Parts: sequence; C-alpha cells; structure tokens
Amino acid sequence: MLCQDYAKKPYFPHLSDTTEILSWINRKHRLLDEFLSYHADIICLQEVDRYGDHWRERLLKNGYESTYTQRTGGKPDGCATFWKSEKFETRQITKNSELETHEKCDLNGNVVTSSNSISKFLTNNVANLTLLKHRSSEKLVCVVNLHLFWDPSFPEVKLCQIFYTMKQTKDYLTSLSLEDIQIFFCGDYNSMPDSEVYEFLTKDSISLVECENDDGEKTFKHQITNPFGTATSLYKAVCGDEPTFTNYTKNFKGCLDYVMACNYPTSGEEKGILVSRALQILTEEQASEFEALPSIKNASDHISHAFDFDIMKL
Repeated sequence: MLCQDYAKKPYFPHLSDTTEILSWINRKHRLLDEFLSYHADIICLQEVDRYGDHWRERLLKNGYESTYTQRTGGKPDGCATFWKSEKFETRQITKNSELETHEKCDLNGNVVTSSNSISKFLTNNVANLTLLKHRSSEKLVCVVNLHLFWDPSFPEVKLCQIFYTMKQTKDYLTSLSLEDIQIFFCGDYNSMPDSEVYEFLTKDSISLVECENDDGEKTFKHQITNPFGTATSLYKAVCGDEPTFTNYTKNFKGCLDYVMACNYPTSGEEKGILVSRALQILTEEQASEFEALPSIKNASDHISHAFDFDIMKL
C-alpha cells in the first residue's frame, strides 16, 4: 500500500510534485477508491499505517470487518486483513506472528550464535493469520497476510521468515484439528520468481548451500521441507507465468508480490482451488506513463493482485 511515513521525496526521485501525489489528504481517497473498485470479499494490505484512526472505520462502513498486526520495534506500519462480513465470519481468534528472533527464524535451531548474525534477523517483520468460515458453504479459509524483509542482500533472512510462517501456520491448524481448510499466503515477499523463497514455496523442498556467518563460522547446510508440500501461485495458474513486475520504481522493477494457495489434507480427500480470473497487471507502458510509481494514477509503488476463485473438492 505504501506506508505514509515512507511516502517521501527521497524514496521517489522521479516525482516533481510530491504534494499532490504523496500527501495523505490526496492518497487516502485514491487508495480507498482502488480498494473498493475490486469488490473483493477478502483484502490483504501491507505497509498499513493509520489503521485505527482511518482504515478500520472506512472499510467497516463498506461492510468489511478486519484485523491488524503492527510491526514491532516501533515501526509505524503493519499487515491488515479485511473481509466482507456478509460473506465470512471469523472462526478463530486471529493469530499474530512476529518474525524477528533468531529462535524463530533460524532454520537450524541454535546454530546462529554470534550477535552480528542474530541482529540481521531482527527485522521487525510480522505476519497476520485469520481463520474465516464462508457463510454459504461453511468451508474454512485460512488467510495469512505477510510482509517479508525488504533487503535483497539478505535472502537467507527472507527464507527463514517464510519457513517460520508456514511452519507456525501448519502447527496452529493442526492443533485445532479442523478439516477442509483452504490456505492462502498473501503479501509482499520481497522476492523475485528466481529466488530461494519462491522455490521453497512452489516445491516440496529446497537444498541450502553452505553458508558462513559474519564471523566466518559455518552456519547450516541441509535440506528444508515445505510444511504444506507445495504452494500454487494464483497468478501463474491463470496466466501461465508471473507478471514482469508488481513493483515499479525508478531504481527497481520486478515481481515481488504473490498470492499462494495451499491445500491442507486433514480428511484424506484431495482438495483444490479453481481460479477463474486474475486482475490484469499494468503494462510497462501504463506503469511508465509518469516514469515510475507512485503516480497521479497509482497511489502505491506496488500493483494490486486480485482474483476470482471457487473453493472446490477435486
């Protein structure tokens, strides 16, 4: 969404008139208009600030209940999940995860020991898990809304974060002994389709190369397994490939955002998701009309994903 605290001229040097494009009084209306234009039953937003004094009430007036997890460490933003109350009811209290301690993030338990190595995992990122019941079908939908670490220099941190998020989700759902759950991992992964994070999501396992920590000590070398087997990118399922970009700025253009779907086989039956349509992503010509994003037409530097789908049994 682009947190208002980060909507500043130094981050977006292509903008000449930052007042009209980046000011809160203008952006809040354009953002709300975009969110409502999709007529979505579930909305997942990242980099959300002003949730309590703006977004919660604005979307509640339009029929959405919601939950919010703010980042730790005094960060101003977080992840917010909204759902149409006429379509869904909450099945369970929302579970929030802080992806910030090495015990949670390190793939090999107590291997990371130096203070320098531990500190790089303290990124103040969060994930938000909401368990919903579809009113008409009574099917359960688990929505995990996440925002992984941004820095491209630390792919191992992002890999640890998604591993921890998926493992905690699997453990949580197992503890509830529920059946027929459809699971979505939605958000800003800050990871390209050729990254280890994407490979881990879409394959049943990934082999890690040997790494060294900041002190030159060996850290880990093993294979990690996706707790859900595999995940399917909804955009790729419809369009055949990921979009060229979902983030389009002056200094970076690439695909970082995904909606991944997992099946959770507790009843012994095969389950799946039928995706019928995907929102058409902006073309490069459209995105570059004003050189980069955000622009007078797009209030965020990221481009929205939206899908029509049916939950089904295969």
